[in-house]
Formats: sequence, C-alpha cells, structure tokens
Amino acid sequence: MNRGMCRAAALCAVMLMCLITNAARAIAPDDAGGFVVLSDYVPDIIQEIRYFSTYNFVGERIDGYDEPVALLTREAALALREVSQELGEKGYRLKIFDAYRPQMAVDHFVRWARDASDVQMKAFFYPELNKDELFRGGYISSHSGHSRGSTVDLTLFDMNTGREVDMGGTFDYFGKLSHPGYSGITEEQRANRMLLRDAMVAHGFQPISTEWWHFTLAGEPYPNTSFTFPVCVDAIVRQTGGLRLEKGMRGENVLRCQEQLIRAGFLTGDADGIFGQMTKAAVMAMQEQCGLVPTGIYTGAEEEMINAIINNALEIAP
Repeated sequence: MNRGMCRAAALCAVMLMCLITNAARAIAPDDAGGFVVLSDYVPDIIQEIRYFSTYNFVGERIDGYDEPVALLTREAALALREVSQELGEKGYRLKIFDAYRPQMAVDHFVRWARDASDVQMKAFFYPELNKDELFRGGYISSHSGHSRGSTVDLTLFDMNTGREVDMGGTFDYFGKLSHPGYSGITEEQRANRMLLRDAMVAHGFQPISTEWWHFTLAGEPYPNTSFTFPVCVDAIVRQTGGLRLEKGMRGENVLRCQEQLIRAGFLTGDADGIFGQMTKAAVMAMQEQCGLVPTGIYTGAEEEMINAIINNALEIAP
C-alpha cells in the first residue's frame, strides 16, 4: 500500500475514533478543550464584548471577563461562520456582544440583582421594571445557556453605511421592546430583526421569544455543563495544550511538533525548530485533511491525530 493510501486509511480511522470519543466523553466544567477563539473561525466579526466594559446593565466589568474576546464551542463557531458568509454576501458583518459566559459571571449577575440599592444603570437597561422583577421575569437566573458555550448575542453591522443595523431596540434592554415579534417598532426594524433571525435559524441556531439578539446552537455539544474557565485566549490555548505558531518560538514542544509533522508527511525534514510559515502551513494542511478548521493552532487534538496517522501507517505498511 502506498503512502497516500496509508494516510487516507489513517485519516478515516482517526476521524471515526474522534467521533466515537467525542460522543461518549464527559467534560469537566474547567475543560476548555472543545472551545475556540471565535475570530479564528470568523475573522471578519466585530467584537464589542459588553461584559468586559462598564457599559452593561450592571455598570462594571463582570467577573470572569479577563479579555474582550468571544469564545465559543467549535461546533457553534463553524455554524456562525456559515451565517457570516451568507450575510457577508449581502453587505453585512456580524457584531458580537457576548458568547461564552463563565458561571462566575452569572453568579455576579445574581449578586447584583439581589442588591436593591444598586440601580445606576436602570435608566438605560430596565427603565420599565423594578429590580425585584428581574428574577420573576427571567431576565436574571442562576444559570445561563451562555455558560454551555454555544449561545451568542449579536447584531448586524451594515458595511455600506458603516453603522449597526437598526433593530428598534438595544442589546440587553429588559422589556417587551426586546421581544423579536414586538409590534411597536417600524416595518424596517422588524425586517432587520428577521434578517438576522432567518440567517441564524438557517444555519442551525435557535432563537428565543424574549431577546432578538440571542441564539443557541441546536444540538449543542455540552447541554448539561456550565463551564467555569475565564474569558481569555490563554484559557483556550492552555487547556487544549495548544501552540500558536508564531515565528521565533523555540523549545522542545516546537521540535516535537515538527518531528511529528515530518513523520506524518506534512513537513519536509529541513525544519529548523523555529515556528514560521512552513510549519504553520503544514499544521493547517493537516487540520484541513483531518476535517478540522485550518486555524494554524497545534493542540492536543492535533497531536492525537498525528500520532494516530503515524501509528496506523506503521501498522499497515508492508
């Protein structure tokens, strides 16, 4: 059997193994192995992560938001990339307000909601409600779908006007105005809401009846886990054991990565231990052939696949 056939057989075996393993795997709340940095998958998104700032219904930065970055499960990021591609052809970009939200942030919301004296942002986000109504109305809860990693809050940005699309209401406004089908807005505003909603639904997301900006991936991969790791890029790279392929990086991990790529046939034998374009291209080629999104980040999952390819090739070689 030639090398190409060996690799093809190995890839099929590895992909089947991963599908079986992922379906059966239980995941710990602090395990970010199934998460990605959304901008790696949807490079043209606009990020305005409100809970990293003080402009939100609490009025201060929320616990767990260490960086203004959107994180999502890999499955949700792939689906959102399809949404972005469809709407991009119509002249829009996606603007993200929130994605993965750690449980510590939800706990922060709960503490805030129980403090009746703190109403500094009432005029902007909940002018029609008393604070003691927030729990009963479902605006604040001890658990959030965002903590499962496949829920996103977003709007549309019109590239022709250079402005957010008019949705007839603002993100995180607590009240009927935020209901997707609210009748007190203009036909154009309602059409804008439906443009976003239809695109999200077409690519596997489910809306809710109370917030026009809120969508959750149907069949989300971790429906029973509220994750706890903070919102920051390092949480993803650290937990997955990933190496970002940046020129000038050296060390034993780099050399091991390159040795594996050489043995699997994705990289020539003249790699010098410096991460650069050649190594990054090899990792991306491997990711693409394995059915992964070619991000250029070498993680524990990639290492497992490389080892499986090598071992399978050795087993079936004459």
